[in-house]
Amino acid sequence: MTTLIALTIAYSLPALPPKKPITPVPGYDWMAPPKRKGEPAPPPVAADKVVAAFMDSLAGRTGYTAEARAFVEAQRPKVPDDQLDEFITLAYSVLSTDFKDGLDLLDADKVQEAAAAFELLAQSDDPYLAVASANLGATALIDLDLVDRCQAMLTGVLEKHKPIENYTAASDHFRFMLGYCQVHNLEYEMAYGTFEDFLKNHPNAPERLRTTAAQILTELSRRAPGQIGDVRDLLTYARRKIKTGIHGRWRAQSAG
Repeated sequence: MTTLIALTIAYSLPALPPKKPITPVPGYDWMAPPKRKGEPAPPPVAADKVVAAFMDSLAGRTGYTAEARAFVEAQRPKVPDDQLDEFITLAYSVLSTDFKDGLDLLDADKVQEAAAAFELLAQSDDPYLAVASANLGATALIDLDLVDRCQAMLTGVLEKHKPIENYTAASDHFRFMLGYCQVHNLEYEMAYGTFEDFLKNHPNAPERLRTTAAQILTELSRRAPGQIGDVRDLLTYARRKIKTGIHGRWRAQSAG
């Protein structure tokens, strides 16, 4: 009898008004489970192998003076294999006047001019120069909040010189910057794949980058309709980490 009374009351109550439907963001399915797009990134190549291939490539490249080549060749034996992360940057600060000028602009806090210089160098047919320039240019462009230009530069280098891991000992920086740009431009599936590969392939990346990547990946995996504030906040946080994480670049004295 009690059950019958309860059912009678329930059916006699007025129906609740339907929930207001959530307007989806055009072109993006917020309700879909996390998924990734894009080609998987390969693991990094050991720095000593990257530098060895770079040294071999110098023999076949024109445009560098004999004195500059000799200086770079003399420096290689002086640098232990576990300290080669910035050797290519060191080499181009001697080999390329334009690259050295870009570094000087960064040192002088002329970030806009430096960004333009490295954007141009990132178009080089020399894959080592292009990737090294893109890494430095990305930091400058994000500092200026020019994310579209940064992504265009990184994507161009990525397509022209596959895989970029063959040409740099700092592929972790390149991949992180690419993921940052993708999130900023709402390319969430692409960013998910980029950061997932970053965390898998770069266990020894700077902790500030790994922590930020993990946080962004977590927010992307649990995003909800109309709630992207946490991801946006993390972009601001990531940008601060990129800026404050710029450590001293070791520079070479000009040969001769």
